[in-house]
Amino acid sequence: MVNIQKDHYLRFMSSSKISSDHLKFLRNLELFLMKKLNFEEVTFFSLGIEKNKQFPRRIITGPKHQTNKISPPKNLLKHLKRKTYYFEKNRFWLALGEDKSRIYLAEGKPSLKAELDKKTLPIFLKFVKNHLESILGFQKELSLLDKDDVTGLYNQRRLHKDLIVEKKKYETTKTPFSVLFIDIDHFKSVNDGSGHLVGSQLLSDLADRLKDVLRNSDNFYRYGGDEFVIILPGASTQDGLKIGKRILKKIKEKPFRINDLKDSFFLSVSIGLATCPTHIKDIKGLLELADNMLYRAKELGRGRVCSVSEIFKKKK
Repeated sequence: MVNIQKDHYLRFMSSSKISSDHLKFLRNLELFLMKKLNFEEVTFFSLGIEKNKQFPRRIITGPKHQTNKISPPKNLLKHLKRKTYYFEKNRFWLALGEDKSRIYLAEGKPSLKAELDKKTLPIFLKFVKNHLESILGFQKELSLLDKDDVTGLYNQRRLHKDLIVEKKKYETTKTPFSVLFIDIDHFKSVNDGSGHLVGSQLLSDLADRLKDVLRNSDNFYRYGGDEFVIILPGASTQDGLKIGKRILKKIKEKPFRINDLKDSFFLSVSIGLATCPTHIKDIKGLLELADNMLYRAKELGRGRVCSVSEIFKKKK
């Protein structure tokens, strides 16, 4: 039995590759624990950690309805610092890895016929820990590629990926979504008159102010220069218009001030709105339509939201 388990361990380790998908790795580990090591159930979760204190778990994958009833032992983290695994009341906890704020764990219940190789298991768990931490580190590096350096928002690269996800969601659920294309009015004069450092700070401050207006489900991007894009999941054209008008009001409610400068900056934005599927279903076309509506808003006097629906209403 021990030699068979060693063979299983080696096969799992040799077949595991570093990727950006930690959930795929955990699903493979779950299958391994259940099929090869005879676990009856396995749940992966993470605990927030701060000064060795333990915080409520966040379920990642597994039979939630079963394991939510069972709380981790109070001293679990202390036990797992001494060993990479811990037994209590016929349950098994494995330390899988950690980042700065969370520790990732597996909780399982071995079946009665399970015979764990106590010599090889720590070596295997060390591999799992190092492998998961490498995946989490790789994910962090990838996420930095999707971030804008000035505002901390997602960038154009991430926008195009998220639009594909949102389109697939629409095709499955038939739930509409809207896109807002935003441009700061006369921002070139700010850069020319006060310098690009001040301009960059204003971009960051404006982004922070707009976050207060958006819903938790909304996704916010810096498209480039003084242009921003917001994806509004589940939002109709009317919903998009309401959110756009809230944005206009939020920006105008008080001037922007830069530390060490006496000047106040009164900013306004123009916004173009397009909705899938109301206006167009194609992703590229949706973004282009929102951009066109943005320039239509500027032609109509700036500081407003413009959509195809609004234009047709006025023509009638």
